[in-house]
Amino acid sequence: MSAWRRWLIVVVVVVVGAAVSAGQHGHGAAAAAADDAATLQSRQLAAAPALAGGGGEELDGRRAAALAADLATRVPLPAGGNFNGIQWGDLDGTIGAALVQEVVEYNAACQWYRALRDGRGVADARRVIVDLPGWQGIRGHATGDLAAGVAADVAAGGGDVLTGVLRQCDAAHQREVAYAAANGKAGER
Repeated sequence: MSAWRRWLIVVVVVVVGAAVSAGQHGHGAAAAAADDAATLQSRQLAAAPALAGGGGEELDGRRAAALAADLATRVPLPAGGNFNGIQWGDLDGTIGAALVQEVVEYNAACQWYRALRDGRGVADARRVIVDLPGWQGIRGHATGDLAAGVAADVAAGGGDVLTGVLRQCDAAHQREVAYAAANGKAGER
């Protein structure tokens, strides 16, 4: 065998080995393309430390809205999603900062469930839905348990938990879009 052929075989083996290794370890162009912004944000929320117990600082509606606006930069949403329909201004009394985060994250979860059902950003939705039960604000709460049930139903191709949650999410969506419109803001998609 000529030196040229041996060199070509070595190059092919190295390239194929690198491609296989990248596929197994999540590196390379294909893996990088799959890790879009929504997926990365979702994974960050799942990896974040648990929130402080006791609900955190008590916030009035204005301060809850400000915290929610800050969280909106860290909580992934499907294309066209927003938190304009959450009625912080109508809050009577106060709400704990941890509960604000739980509400924002559950609202985002509903938007991802509806996006999957409606065929919008399906690959992103599937990746995010897997992470949802571990998100910082809902893990360890009933909303996290519910998200785990939905994720199991999505993996199974459907089920009662997913159907029931989508019914609740659709009803909330209608209220939120009407609230956002009444306040001169765009409603979520």
